[in-house]
Amino acid sequence: DEEYLCQLTDGTIISLDLRYEPALETYDFQTTYLAVANDKLYGANANGLFEMFVGAPVPYEYVTGELTEQRISELKTYDDIYFYVTGTHTVNVFINNILVATKVIVGSPKPQHLAIPQELQRGSSIRFELTGIGIVKEIEYVAEGRENA
Repeated sequence: DEEYLCQLTDGTIISLDLRYEPALETYDFQTTYLAVANDKLYGANANGLFEMFVGAPVPYEYVTGELTEQRISELKTYDDIYFYVTGTHTVNVFINNILVATKVIVGSPKPQHLAIPQELQRGSSIRFELTGIGIVKEIEYVAEGRENA
């Protein structure tokens, strides 16, 4: 499933997740060893054997960096943004570090649309702040550039 786990001798688990964008994370569940059976991951500690990475969803907060499409000096138009998600998320959209839109996005089989007000669409960068419970599969937008005069 493109996620690779390695347990260190101190019990720390290192995860390399290549499913979306490469992500490296560490976990400390106080396990002494890991085992795989029936395509499920199990960890063992002094209290016994338990299935890993299951349970209630956990709320998250995430802030992207400034996204410039490698053209920071070019003025761009950001108008329609689509979110592919499961769960419920609050999204804040910043253009040139100014808050231009906030919306609660609820998972659906169809992409969820967020329109930026026309008078706030122009800038050289966009940034997203997300909080919620669920998975953000993709954020889709087009930055339409124009020549600077």
